[in-house]
Amino acid sequence: MNTITLTVTKKSFDYVKEIGNISGRQLAIKGASPEIRAVINKSNKTNPATICLGEYLTLIVGNTGAIWRSHNKEYKKEFDALFALLAVNPGKPMVFACEFSCFVL
Repeated sequence: MNTITLTVTKKSFDYVKEIGNISGRQLAIKGASPEIRAVINKSNKTNPATICLGEYLTLIVGNTGAIWRSHNKEYKKEFDALFALLAVNPGKPMVFACEFSCFVL
């Protein structure tokens, strides 16, 4: 099974809280299985990857180290929900099953 490990870092959490600019939100990529990591390593703003977490949430990866809200214009609702979940415990990583396409039931 492919996985990705994400967190809202304490530094990022504090920055967004202090500035109040939600477009600065990011989910730090702390790890990924080899297949996912290979795609992420090739991702950038002009060549983004679309991933699916738990066959439920779609996100756009346009950076090798983080998933940014600004790259997820189409998926802001999903991004914000995940950010809120991970921000409950800033700095604590969470592992998700991860694929390249979603199969929403």
